[in-house]
Amino acid sequence: MSSAPGQTSQAQALIPYTGFYVVDATTNAFVMVDTHEVWTASPTGGQSQYFGTITLCPDGVTSNKFEIGGGASFDGTTLTVSDGQGGAAATLSFSSTSSGVSLSGTLYGAQVKGTTPFGPVLLPLWTGTYYQQGAVEHHGGLLHYPYTPALQVNPDGSMLYTATQGGEMKPVSSYWYDYGMFVIGLMGVGAAGSPPKLYEMGTSSGWGRVAGDADSGVMLVSLQLQQLAPNL
Repeated sequence: MSSAPGQTSQAQALIPYTGFYVVDATTNAFVMVDTHEVWTASPTGGQSQYFGTITLCPDGVTSNKFEIGGGASFDGTTLTVSDGQGGAAATLSFSSTSSGVSLSGTLYGAQVKGTTPFGPVLLPLWTGTYYQQGAVEHHGGLLHYPYTPALQVNPDGSMLYTATQGGEMKPVSSYWYDYGMFVIGLMGVGAAGSPPKLYEMGTSSGWGRVAGDADSGVMLVSLQLQQLAPNL
């Protein structure tokens, strides 16, 4: 679902309502809205496609998943999920509140409403350079931890990455970003056929914005302190 300039896809319009909505605390019934973006380099700089997935769980035990554009649609306010038989499995409207986002409507024929404490984090928040800390060095009896750039998120959506500590940072040809989990998946940076390189984005006291390597547990940091950077 790519968006031409000035246009917004259904999935992109759904991003502000990303979250986990409990609609029945007794049964743990819930509605989950998940959105993600896939960015690919192009001659003009880069192009993004947006995707949305809806999970409906009416009893807290079983669930069904639907894709925006394939069984589910969103008109900017109301989400409609088809039951596959010409009717609607769910019709849900979203609204912003002082404490977050709420939804209300019908879920498999039952009236429901719920709110979410979760919310999306937009990719530009992570703009900056993330450094990997090297082995401790001794300078005149003082400890020194060298830092080398390993991941860079640019304001225009492009990224740079190196798989080797201290190696040359190179442009990433494609990546995806999950708005609900704050995870970046770099594609095509490893051996052919290898899975995406995953970074769990977040913040850490003293270190600012951080990127956690999902494979090794190493934490890349945006600030440099002369102490050992923790693993995840």
